[in-house]
Amino acid sequence: MKCIDVLMKEHQKILQVMKKVESHITQDNHDLKLIEDALRFFSYYADDFHHAKEEAVLFKWMVMNI
Repeated sequence: MKCIDVLMKEHQKILQVMKKVESHITQDNHDLKLIEDALRFFSYYADDFHHAKEEAVLFKWMVMNI
């Protein structure tokens, strides 16, 4: 598996959580725990884990190969 494939799978996981939150907040009865968990997921997984890989590796590689 190529590195870009890993990042693309991570994008899919992030989108799945976003869709779950989106469908949840359109309902009248909100589960605050689900929203809190999603915010933690976005903070840790998307920002700290996924975006860090993009910035440290992918974007630098892209700039070197333009």
